[in-house]
Amino acid sequence: MEKLSPRSYVTGGFDIIKPSIIDFIGKALRKNSKSWWFDNIHSKLKNERGDITQSGTISDLYNVLDEALCFKVIRYNNKIFIKEIGHNGMNLVNNLYAIRNAWAHTPGKGMTENDGDNALQIMIELMQLIDNDAIIRLYSIKDQMHKYYYSDKNVISTKENLINFLNDKILLPVINDGRDTLIVKEAKNRVYHTQEYFENMKTAEEVVDFFWDNIVNNPRGLESHKILKECGFTTFEDVRKEFNTLCYGIE
Repeated sequence: MEKLSPRSYVTGGFDIIKPSIIDFIGKALRKNSKSWWFDNIHSKLKNERGDITQSGTISDLYNVLDEALCFKVIRYNNKIFIKEIGHNGMNLVNNLYAIRNAWAHTPGKGMTENDGDNALQIMIELMQLIDNDAIIRLYSIKDQMHKYYYSDKNVISTKENLINFLNDKILLPVINDGRDTLIVKEAKNRVYHTQEYFENMKTAEEVVDFFWDNIVNNPRGLESHKILKECGFTTFEDVRKEFNTLCYGIE
């Protein structure tokens, strides 16, 4: 059976988040004004869709909005939605809009696994702000993509090389940081736990499994990613491409 392409997994991700975004858009706009449809949908999208009506309901949004228009509604009504999801949420929307455009014009096999993983990560972070119930499905599809994409490839690196790489790139900069803040202390605690796991590993494959289980494929991995990012540290997510090259000898 032919493997699904990374683009196919991203397609699945958009299918998961679109209903949540549409529901979020409708509720936020309806809360903002009684004439929300005319002011924020019709007047902003009439040049995008000539058949759009001047009035409608949240249910009607499902017939009007595709992924690109979902993101455009939020971008076009920036002042309303920035109150709901903040600057970081708006940045995630902008990133997903760019990814959606690239996805729409990319041949089936033109998106790399790293591109797909990045797209799904951004979807997860946006859903944290909009609909937590969608996150578990995104975790699942993200995990499946990686396992299927690399299931027939052998790890060519040693356990020691993989651990040294992760120590140098991620763990030691945290451990050696001199700041005495609560968030940095929490980052250090997580890194110390990771070192304990490494000490008990016997094979390179165990390191690889740990790496992919602790990026943003689960709540624990996502929380660690956010804490390290808040402190300005490099995370597992940041070194996915280099780690894959080290593991499998491919870009």
